[in-house]
Amino acid sequence: MSTYPWLKTFVLAVATLQVVAMSARADDIRFTTMMLSPYGFKDTKGANSGYLFDIANAIGIEASLTIVNQLAPVKRLHQQLVKGAVDCTLAARIPITEVYQLVEPIGISVSLVVIPAAGIKLEKYEDLVGRRIAVVQGTLGAYAKFATDERLEKYMTSGYRENMLMLNRGRVDAVFGAWGSLMFNNRKLGFTSESVGDPLILSQTPMWLVCSNNLNDASKLKRLKQATRRLRENGTITSILSSYIGRTLESAFNKAD
Repeated sequence: MSTYPWLKTFVLAVATLQVVAMSARADDIRFTTMMLSPYGFKDTKGANSGYLFDIANAIGIEASLTIVNQLAPVKRLHQQLVKGAVDCTLAARIPITEVYQLVEPIGISVSLVVIPAAGIKLEKYEDLVGRRIAVVQGTLGAYAKFATDERLEKYMTSGYRENMLMLNRGRVDAVFGAWGSLMFNNRKLGFTSESVGDPLILSQTPMWLVCSNNLNDASKLKRLKQATRRLRENGTITSILSSYIGRTLESAFNKAD
């Protein structure tokens, strides 16, 4: 008989706590959202916000998983995925994300566009010639043809907010960049979707639910996949996006972007 009966009680208590903890972890999902407005950012009260942040939370809830969702710069996010320190994220399907588990498209895309001022029509690329176009420093590389086209009048700016101010004040004819980022800033400045013309879409890259190769739980992946599909098909993802940018675009999946 043990000289220390309390030891058995202690060991039993620890074992019970470990089982409970393991059970809780079985229903956890760790997300990281890229820290880049409007995808993921701190709001005026210091709380995590952003449309990809909100969509990730919605997926976790729909999958009946306890979601832990943090913000991180893109470089750190990829490091976390490689190490398995985070389970999933929402990201564009590009070569750097092809190495992970591509679980399900979320039904929206990153759309690279040129948005004209209201009253100006851009029906084809050649319509950009002779137009004054505001471009954020460092974004030209997103579209090589546009970057190297010397026929275009490109005005380099410090950010998307400046672009939309210049457009709405008539200082440029159009702006170049990501549709969501441009329209998010347009809305924050107090302008409506009607204050700008129809965009010329240069490219679209679908967004996917992407998970680390270290996430080997087939049941959890299935739940995430099915939850993403339901939210895409019932319009929840589109509604979240619209709440941040207002007007949406058709994407490669015939969903809103």
